[in-house]
Amino acid sequence: MMMFHAGDLLILLTILLSILPTRVMSESTAYNIDDTNNNNINNNNPAIPIIDISALIEDSKTPSSQQQQQQLQAVANQIKAACQNIGFFVITNHGISQSTISELLESSKQFFDLPVDEKMMAATDDEVKYPYGYERSEMLERGKRLDDGGGDASADADAADANKQCKGEENTTPVQADAPDPKETYSIGPLLSPTGQPWRRYPPTVIRPPAMVSTHDAYYVAMEVLARNLLRGFAMALDLDDEGWFDDKFDEHQCALRTLNYPRLVIEDGSGSSSNNSGSGSRNNQSKQGVRIRAGAHTDYGAFTILYSGGPGLQVKKDVDVDNGGDDSDDSGWIDVPDVANAFIVNIGDMMRRWTNDVWVSTLHRVIAPENSDTSTDNGDAAGAEADADADADADADMATQVVERRQSVAFFVNANGDAVVEPIPTCVTETNPARYEAVTAGEYLMRKHLASMGKDIW
Repeated sequence: MMMFHAGDLLILLTILLSILPTRVMSESTAYNIDDTNNNNINNNNPAIPIIDISALIEDSKTPSSQQQQQQLQAVANQIKAACQNIGFFVITNHGISQSTISELLESSKQFFDLPVDEKMMAATDDEVKYPYGYERSEMLERGKRLDDGGGDASADADAADANKQCKGEENTTPVQADAPDPKETYSIGPLLSPTGQPWRRYPPTVIRPPAMVSTHDAYYVAMEVLARNLLRGFAMALDLDDEGWFDDKFDEHQCALRTLNYPRLVIEDGSGSSSNNSGSGSRNNQSKQGVRIRAGAHTDYGAFTILYSGGPGLQVKKDVDVDNGGDDSDDSGWIDVPDVANAFIVNIGDMMRRWTNDVWVSTLHRVIAPENSDTSTDNGDAAGAEADADADADADADMATQVVERRQSVAFFVNANGDAVVEPIPTCVTETNPARYEAVTAGEYLMRKHLASMGKDIW
């Protein structure tokens, strides 16, 4: 009889446990989209998964073996669960080099460091004809209300307030409700667009950083490749017979690349008011509970977004359907998106939610200043007191200064062809989940959403 020592049994058990999750993942069958209560989907688990998509990347380079197909299905199953449960997931082993990312961030930093009047030379003069370029007037939360058919800013004005503090700008007027989010962006569209999108424009040579064109172009191309790979994974996740189901709907796409700059904030008192270098204004970009808002609560309006986050601060709020009257005005229920080095965050947009007949979710999200932002207190040291003897020492002693450091991120908004018809995907329509949406062209849908995000009442 073969005898095992306790140590041998422990080693054997460890090996079995390390194998078991792989077997469960590879042998599990795809959940049936008809069954929203399927046990493969944990609708009560708000965790945002981290998914290794190397199988998708490698499969695009070489013919699939049976083992590769199993690995692909395992990735697709994870994507399914994430898209139905929370609409967000983090991807690793995505095939994008770190140099492609870092070089874009550096050239973007150089652009955003320019004076405001020079950056405005890159702003569009017609958002309908050219919805790209430099902007600092986006009002995501108000745009969401307008898009939902609202327009009354007073109900949640405190949450929508923003401190208009772009780098190099001194804000000398009190901040009002529905002020822009405290960020600035620069966007480009497709290089060639047979569907009628305008030609890509860059800032005038006289102000343009030397590597701005090459770094943006390289990043855009890299994102196109990644988006195609993800779309194949999406087709598998939706139980479509053809992995290339989305191909002819994105071959003349309207994808947009946007670099974002969240300027450094200095909050100069313990009450949570932020300094605008003028001493004016008491209302600013805070939620009702005092959370520092850097981008207001919103959903993305394209098919999906690939984000390089640039640090912590992105949050999502599960199970808030603002379209149908859900309340997003308090700070409870927000979930931090994991900040994973060398990874991208993928989230489902309103268009994909519509395409999947609400089987996949487009989740409310926002950007906040992390709670661990540096805080220092000026206690009025002796040297400072002597140098500023005429200052109000009592006020200085009570002043706590919170510094929220600059943050840069990059978003790639994956949008379909302008003439692509968006209507419920056949595998997402059943007797228990009949078609909920009429057909609409992607171009019309996107323009409505874009204008709403800029604070324009489109209804």
